Amino acid sequence: MTEENRVMNPEQEDAEQGQTQSKGRIQEAMDLGGTALGFLLVGFALVFLGLTVIYMALGITYMFSCRAQPMIPMWLIVHGAVCLILIVWGKSDKENKTGLEYLKTALKVVLLVFALCWFIAGNVWVFGTLAKNPDFENLRDENSCHKGLLYFSLICGVIFPYASIALAVIIVVSVWVCNRIAANNQV
Repeated sequence: MTEENRVMNPEQEDAEQGQTQSKGRIQEAMDLGGTALGFLLVGFALVFLGLTVIYMALGITYMFSCRAQPMIPMWLIVHGAVCLILIVWGKSDKENKTGLEYLKTALKVVLLVFALCWFIAGNVWVFGTLAKNPDFENLRDENSCHKGLLYFSLICGVIFPYASIALAVIIVVSVWVCNRIAANNQV
């Protein structure tokens, strides 16, 4: 029997129309989700770009204001510079792999590994300084640190990256689940 000759009762027609509308709504939601994800990624990139500049500015401004751990301002400067380089450098051209592209990719991997190790070192320095219960009032004391520098390092330098990673995992899992649902509804 051909498609034109097939006779359907009204209940079957309603069911098929409902499935078609449901698939259309799912596709609309997927398109909207993709657009929202794009805006979210651009927003995160702008926040990270702004934070890298602030990291470097605060590190330079308070270079000698944390005697309890003098590496914290240096950590902010280097961390900001490396992250800025990685953000500005962007992604490589996968279609046109020349020797120079392979070299750039290798340098990015080295920078990423360095950034990860430097981030871990910063965690140790920040939490170690907090554990010492530094003096925020008398910056001439041996166990002193500028309060704003230390708390900025803690919140923006340590906690914000962990929160961003958690949010990225949630988004990736959500997109994966939505894609699976959409794929199952199209079958």
